[in-house]
Amino acid sequence: METQRDFSKYALSPDALREKQEELGRLNGTREQIVKALKSAALRPEQRDRLKNTLPHYEQKIRSLREQIIANELLGNLNPDEVSIPTHYQDRKR
Repeated sequence: METQRDFSKYALSPDALREKQEELGRLNGTREQIVKALKSAALRPEQRDRLKNTLPHYEQKIRSLREQIIANELLGNLNPDEVSIPTHYQDRKR
């Protein structure tokens, strides 16, 4: 029987975590290359526009991967027995 506080189902396996970290490194490298290319004066305007349009896509993917990795670290360090969520005074039964 699963409890409400079973956080292990949300944690990534070590292999999945390593894959996410490798993908994050690869995406960071690609993003840095795009930023470096945008600083170059040798780009044609259509290339510059295309790179400017793809940059937010990479930044969103990087942000998403970072959040997943951080959440996995937090859930991995979390002991379900020590989690106590106090009830709020507005949640009391009337």
